[in-house]
Amino acid sequence: MWGYFVSLLLGILVGVIYASVGVRSPAPPAIALLGLLGMLIGENGAAAIKKGLDRPIIQITAKDVRAK
Repeated sequence: MWGYFVSLLLGILVGVIYASVGVRSPAPPAIALLGLLGMLIGENGAAAIKKGLDRPIIQITAKDVRAK
């Protein structure tokens, strides 16, 4: 989480520097940023689904077998 915070702060700092110098940001238009957001959501969603599918439905341990 710390990396996200540092990245945000550095982005704000660079934005302030660009504004004070009068340079336009080379950032892509908002539509491209929304596309990147969609890619991140899809990637994380697919990983979460895959992790859920890899988990065994029923897990029997040696302790369960001895109890019966």
